[in-house]
Amino acid sequence: MKQNIGLSSVIAFVALVYLLTFMMNLSGNQLLVVLSQITPLIATCCIWAVSPNSKQTFKQLGLGKTGKLRWYGLALLAGVPVMLSFIGAWMTGYVELPPAGNFPNGIEDQEGRFLFMFKQFFRVTFLSAPMIFALGEEIGWRGFLQSRLMEAAGPKKAFVYTGSGPYFITPST
Repeated sequence: MKQNIGLSSVIAFVALVYLLTFMMNLSGNQLLVVLSQITPLIATCCIWAVSPNSKQTFKQLGLGKTGKLRWYGLALLAGVPVMLSFIGAWMTGYVELPPAGNFPNGIEDQEGRFLFMFKQFFRVTFLSAPMIFALGEEIGWRGFLQSRLMEAAGPKKAFVYTGSGPYFITPST
């Protein structure tokens, strides 16, 4: 019986994620299209709200496990290769910065525009927005779906599906 409950919540979760993502992307509303990235979190909250064992469901998400602080610093460094590759492409002439009219105060020279963009990279809003969307997907796919799949189908199938399935087939990623 426990396996059937886990499997039914998996099916409900996947169906809800696909339905919400599909509807949000078809809406034509840019905000809804952007928010479609967190449909796994929205689906998790919906299922959690109707679950008879909501306390147990919350514990299964693993949100109480914070991990070691050094991994958070390492996660912030993930943007460094992207930034370095852009600098390299800009210095070799493969890409150009946006026109001066796109910058405040009409920054005319390339160096001024580059420094402006570099400073923008380290703003809290620039760094936090991708993390919010990543957290929304991780809570849904890894926290909710993987724990249910492990109960219903076993660890190997759960890891294969959550490690590859959602990222290749969902319209939100």
